[in-house]
Amino acid sequence: MVAETPDTVPAKSFIVAATPRTGSGLLCYGLASTGIAGCPAECFAPHLRGMWRGYWPLTGGFSDFFRAAVRYGTTSNGVYGLKIHWMHIAQLARDAPSVSESDDVLERLFPGARFLNIVRRDRRAQALSYFRARATDEWEKVEGIDSVPRNVPPFNADAILALEADLTRQQEAWKRYFLKRGIVPLVIEYETLASDYRGEIARALRFLGLDASVARAIPPPRLVRQADEVTACWRRLMETAGDRE
Repeated sequence: MVAETPDTVPAKSFIVAATPRTGSGLLCYGLASTGIAGCPAECFAPHLRGMWRGYWPLTGGFSDFFRAAVRYGTTSNGVYGLKIHWMHIAQLARDAPSVSESDDVLERLFPGARFLNIVRRDRRAQALSYFRARATDEWEKVEGIDSVPRNVPPFNADAILALEADLTRQQEAWKRYFLKRGIVPLVIEYETLASDYRGEIARALRFLGLDASVARAIPPPRLVRQADEVTACWRRLMETAGDRE
């Protein structure tokens, strides 16, 4: 894409800073269902750009894409939300107007945005989930919607350990990013979000300066937990084999 100067975003904006398989989809669904916290979506993921371009639809360059993404992610009260994984920032910087460092692109495009950092305490479970999702291309299950059965990939301890290390590097990169800029994000843990869905959405709304009481009325999440007996078996195999460098 040709670097172009995009329009500014709404004054009240936030970014869900994520790594894969942390429950970021669950968090974004909850925020969007309030009707007052934007519609945070993964619009700038390189592998999803084509889908979004067809959905809107678009034929222009980055500025057109940026404007469409902002329109989509903004609720009627002027709040804009975005979800992005650390691994996609470098590509966003290449597509967007020039910046001094690749990770400065978020400040360039979304000045003054607040950050929600979604994390997962159980990094091993995160890596197992990531390994399976990558192999099956099944990233979520929605209640009431039949999904096509996917072949379970063969267990691969080395691949799982490599993904675990990569996820750790990505989250550490987010930490350095916040520290460098003096940003204090709201950290939301997947485990707490899953057990206290409305409570964590309310906490996020308060952090964003929005009406937290709205969270009491949101419907329960339709996303279905994907971990099953296969995941449990892999976990046991990892423990039996022991961590390897």
